[in-house]
Amino acid sequence: MNSPKKTLEGGKELQKKIYDAVMNNSEDIIAAVRNRKSSMDNTGDETDEQFIGGVIKAVITTAAAAAVEAGVEAAIKRG
Repeated sequence: MNSPKKTLEGGKELQKKIYDAVMNNSEDIIAAVRNRKSSMDNTGDETDEQFIGGVIKAVITTAAAAAVEAGVEAAIKRG
């Protein structure tokens, strides 16, 4: 059975792109988390679970965008 590292073509490159995207957008992610926290404190409408979900969503969205970009770049290289 193939290990996950070997099933993705250019897996290390993909990992680096995702890491770089999250790190380069960390200020945006932090701002999104702060906005959710501020909204939660002001309105009290958001539960802890919703807040945690929002934080996770901010990171996943950033990582997913980087993965899609890497996939498009790989497809273009393959022709």
